[in-house]
Amino acid sequence: MRALKRFESAHATDDPVATMSPEHLVAYLYTCVRRASLDRIRSSKRRKIRESRFQELYESVAYFESNLEAQERQCEIEQALQSLQPDQRKVVVLKIWGGRTFNQIATTLDISINTAASRYRYGLEHLRNRFDEKKDHEIASTSSRRQWG
Repeated sequence: MRALKRFESAHATDDPVATMSPEHLVAYLYTCVRRASLDRIRSSKRRKIRESRFQELYESVAYFESNLEAQERQCEIEQALQSLQPDQRKVVVLKIWGGRTFNQIATTLDISINTAASRYRYGLEHLRNRFDEKKDHEIASTSSRRQWG
């Protein structure tokens, strides 16, 4: 699709695609379609792996976690996501739950690929720090209860 858009707009600019011979144009279009197909296949494989990991995690947690604990965990995750800056939250949600690539995210949000990647990295760092602080707090409160209990 991108190749076709580029070809359509090539006539208005000095784009090398506009001056390609028909043989080269066919090869160029073939390469574009092939790469897009491979990207789609890779994305599908990554999504299947991610979904199977989630399913395994969910099943293992479901055996040991009560419904109340699962709801509490979901609430904690939602609160953590809400604590992110809106730009970071959008990228994290699109990347993790949407299964999008940084290129797709950049196109969707009209930002550069590097900006999408950095917002994702900063968002994950913020979430990691938030959960580490919570874990440290829980450990400290547990050890103080043992000490006085």
